[in-house]
Amino acid sequence: MRISLVALMTIGLLFSTIARSQEGGVFTATAEIENQSANELDAGADEALLSLLKAMTLETEQAKLAPILDQTKSLLKQAIFLGASQASSSRQVVSYDFDAQALTQAIFSAGLGLVPVERPRPLLWWVVRDLKGDIRYLDVNQDAAVVERVKSLLNEYRLNFDIPLYDLTDTLTVSSEALWQSQPVALARGMLRYQPQTQRLVKWAELSDNRILLNVLSLDEGRVDSLLEAIYTDQEAAFAALVELLIQRIRSELAVVADDSDLPDIVIDGLTNFQDYRQIVRTLEANVFVESVRVIRLEGQSLTLGIESPASRDQFKQILQDALNLEYLEINELGMRFGFGQ
Repeated sequence: MRISLVALMTIGLLFSTIARSQEGGVFTATAEIENQSANELDAGADEALLSLLKAMTLETEQAKLAPILDQTKSLLKQAIFLGASQASSSRQVVSYDFDAQALTQAIFSAGLGLVPVERPRPLLWWVVRDLKGDIRYLDVNQDAAVVERVKSLLNEYRLNFDIPLYDLTDTLTVSSEALWQSQPVALARGMLRYQPQTQRLVKWAELSDNRILLNVLSLDEGRVDSLLEAIYTDQEAAFAALVELLIQRIRSELAVVADDSDLPDIVIDGLTNFQDYRQIVRTLEANVFVESVRVIRLEGQSLTLGIESPASRDQFKQILQDALNLEYLEINELGMRFGFGQ
C-alpha cells in the first residue's frame, strides 16, 4: 500500500507535524470518565480514539471510522490518570496513548487519508438577511451565538475560521449588499486585502418558521462558484451543513490517500561509524510511515535499505529528509540516493 498526496505542497508540513505529534511512538488524547471501572476506562479509550481520528482524518462519517474503533484495545498502549476534571470534581481526566505506527497503518487500511494538523483557516465573508429583508454583515457581537456554535463544531476536527474585520476599509470596498448580490468586482477588491487566505462567501437568510436559506460560494481568482444552496429546517441543521462543507473542502485539498506504487531501494552515503548505521535504522523503524526496514547492503560508507512504506516516492523522499536530515542526491539504477551528515 502506498499513498499519494493530493496537494504536494503540504508534504513537508504533514510529516514535520506528525513528527512533533508523535512523542515516544504514541499519539495522545484525553477523555473524562465517571470512575475507574474497566467499563469506564474502555469507554474513555473509545472517546479518546474517536477524537484523534476526527482530528487526523477529518472524516465526518463515523461508520467509516468504525473498523478502527473496533481495534481500540489493540491500539492502546497505556492510560494515565491525570486527576479530577476542572468542570466536575466527580469526574476523572485520563490520558490515553495509542501506538502511533499501528494507528497510522489502521487509518490507511480503512481507506482513509491523513490531513496535516496545521490546517488553513478559511476566511468567511458572512452576510445575513433577516426576516425584514435587511442585509448586514455577520457581527461577532450581535451574532456571537452563531459564531461560537460553528467554531465549537469545527473544533471537534481541530479546525477554525476567520471573518473579515468589516472595518471602514472593508465596508467601502465591498458592502453587505454587494456581498449578497455576489458582485465579482467588489468581491475581488475585498479579497485582495486578505490574500493568500482561502476565502468563502456565506449567505445566511432567515426565513419563516425558523428555516434558514444557506448559500456558500467559493472565491478563487475572481471566480465565484456555488458550493452549496439549500433551505434547512432550523439553525442547527444549517450549522451542520456549513461545517460539513468546510471540513470536506479541507479534507479533499490536503488529505494523503493510498495507492499501490513501489518504492526504490534507499541508498544512504556518508556513514562514518556504526552509530550512524544504528541511528538510521532505529529512526526509520520508529517512523509511523515505515512498515518494515530491511538492510540490503552495508559497504564502506554506503548503506542500502529496502523499505516498505505507505508513502509514495516523493513523500518518502521528504520523510527521509525530515527524519534524518538527509540531503537528496539523485535517483539512479541503484535506487534513491541521499547524503548523510551533509
